[in-house]
Amino acid sequence: MKDQEEHICHSYDNDLENIVDLSPVPLLIHCLGVVRYVNSCCLEMYGFKHADELLGKNILDFTHPDDVQDVAAAVQAGIINKVRNQVLTTRIINVLGEFIKVETKSSSLQFRGEDCRLVVAYNYDKATKIQNELNNKKLILDEIAMMIPDSLIVVNNITREVLFENKSLIETLGYSPEDLGDEDQFRFLVKIIHPDDINKLVDARKFLHAPENVGKYVSTEYRIKNKAGRWRWILSRSSLFKKIDGERHQLNFGIAQDITWQKEAEEELRKNKLLLDKITKTVPNHISVYSINNFERVYNNFFFGELLGYTPDDSPQSIFDFFAPDHQEHALSQWSKLPFLADGEIFTSLDKYLTKDGKIKYILSNITPFLRDKNGQIEQVLTTNMDVTEFKETEFKLQLSEQTQKAILSSLPDIVFQVDKSGVILNYYANDLYKAPMEKLGLVGHKVVDALPIKEADDIMRLIDMVINSNRIYSYEYVHSERDTKMYYELRISKRTENSVIIIARDITPLASARQQLDQKIVELSAKNAELEKYITSNTELEKFAYIASHDLREPVRSIVGFTQLLQKRNEQSLDAESKEFLSNIIESAQRMNSLIHGLLDYSRVSTGGKRFQFTDLNDTLQKMKADINTAIEESGAEILIEKLPTVFCDDLQIRQLFQNLISNAIKFRSKEHPPVVRISAERKDNVVLFKVQDNGIGIDMRFKDKVFEIFNRLHSSVNYQGSGIGLAVCKKIVERHGGEVWLESMPNRGTTFYFTIAYVE
Repeated sequence: MKDQEEHICHSYDNDLENIVDLSPVPLLIHCLGVVRYVNSCCLEMYGFKHADELLGKNILDFTHPDDVQDVAAAVQAGIINKVRNQVLTTRIINVLGEFIKVETKSSSLQFRGEDCRLVVAYNYDKATKIQNELNNKKLILDEIAMMIPDSLIVVNNITREVLFENKSLIETLGYSPEDLGDEDQFRFLVKIIHPDDINKLVDARKFLHAPENVGKYVSTEYRIKNKAGRWRWILSRSSLFKKIDGERHQLNFGIAQDITWQKEAEEELRKNKLLLDKITKTVPNHISVYSINNFERVYNNFFFGELLGYTPDDSPQSIFDFFAPDHQEHALSQWSKLPFLADGEIFTSLDKYLTKDGKIKYILSNITPFLRDKNGQIEQVLTTNMDVTEFKETEFKLQLSEQTQKAILSSLPDIVFQVDKSGVILNYYANDLYKAPMEKLGLVGHKVVDALPIKEADDIMRLIDMVINSNRIYSYEYVHSERDTKMYYELRISKRTENSVIIIARDITPLASARQQLDQKIVELSAKNAELEKYITSNTELEKFAYIASHDLREPVRSIVGFTQLLQKRNEQSLDAESKEFLSNIIESAQRMNSLIHGLLDYSRVSTGGKRFQFTDLNDTLQKMKADINTAIEESGAEILIEKLPTVFCDDLQIRQLFQNLISNAIKFRSKEHPPVVRISAERKDNVVLFKVQDNGIGIDMRFKDKVFEIFNRLHSSVNYQGSGIGLAVCKKIVERHGGEVWLESMPNRGTTFYFTIAYVE
């Protein structure tokens, strides 16, 4: 019997444990305050992860100090008096040390052979937090409903009672309650809906009321007239929901959104597409889309080959087959840049094409990214092509114009005044040098006559009147005397508006001083120039010209350099930066003139100082030439590769000078990435010997292939590459004296190859 009772008790304890474990609220069992059993909800409330962390502990250890006495009394009374549903409000302490307000209910029970109490805890803080979150969510939903621009409405479909509405569609359309009169808003809306759209709404209503569609959404686009009389497009989304107490009580949930802007945008897009189609079909320029992976054409408004005289049947397969043979490599290098274009960036390329009948045609292409793949890499490019063969000269003029504009901008003066036609100074702009002194003068608001002597002020007012009436630019020099010092200023006056002008003032005191001191030398130089002009008109006088250039012309130049350097040294402390730069420019220009004189002598002596022709072994000649420029070869690390050369009938010294000039150019215009390599070879071609001098330097744009042989023509700034611009002109003249011609082939950054011929004599 005893075993049976123990079994019953054990079964009872297991059932009790299961009930406690399944409870969704915190439960624990204690004996005189010592925890005997606890469920997971209670562990979570205390902040424990395992029951072992709480079992065997006294609940008073987790009770707020101020509540310990009340809890201890309640525990004692509960065990002794076995009170049912004993209620106690207290504060517990979780493992983080936080206080949690709880309400407990407890009752007595037998558990594992002991008189225990079962405690149910209600977490006030958690319940309050949940309630606050619900309230906050409701407030947020209300705010969202009131802030969104669409009209939301919930209507009892049977009584037509509006249960919720954030904003009335009637008011959105500009109507007021007075406009409705005795009608409800639904009947009023029917009257202002476009007649052609009524059936759309009828069909939507039938769909909603079909039993199988309850809970589904239907969207309808329709036009409705606002109070201003304009048709507005509305997108309506509606759904019908059943309530749980029967089919007759249904809620109609609807959202009305003004999509007029979207409809207008769609119509504008349609018109733009029609316009684009017409433009691409009628524009004379060729428009195409290419895949840059295989250069295949994806789209074009008309067949590209038409520009070059081809038909689709006889057209080359690849776009690169259209290029002139000597341009294909350049074109390929240009296309290699396309994958790196940014969106919106336009790459412009001027390419040389070959027409079907073999003529050269220049086409200007503008290329921009059109489509990217999922990795952001350019997949297709959009190109527009225009025949600009007839506009090459115009392009040069535009470039010259741009250079002129840059030169003008680079010569901006020191102070700019804005003056009205009555002479009042409206504003001024000064650099750092003059800013402080100008601020002290306080000229703004004063007249020109208040700032300058009467004579100069009258002159300037007269010029202001002339500028406004004629649109011309006038210059005026003003000398300001202060004690024993004279300051020279140049004023340039130009029209700004019908009532004002711009006056640009520059301090030219150093220039004026230098100009006065150099006048005497300039007179001497002018006299020599006049004598020089008598001789350069005739080739028969070149020897005399050379004498003048080497003797009489160089002396004034040396005097200018020496005089200017002396002036620079004596006035070093008193000259400003601009004056020093001016004097340095004079010295540099005179030295460059001296270099030009030497080059001009070399050029003139090709014809007048040449030796008689004789048969010459060029292998020996080039070995001597290499010895002449050995220093430049070693300093640059250059490698000169010379194939076996023939014996030719020539002027030995001039041919030696020709090769020296070409090799020196190759060393001078070398690449920064690798040392120069020059290859020299020759071959017999009919009645001439063709020579080839090939380098790996910076290359030349083929647009300038003829200009480089013109005397004094330079493609690079003298700051980066020194020289007179005469070397290749001398080469050309030497070749022509030997009955041949010279030309080049080159690509920027790909090196240059010079070709020249010499008449073959047996």
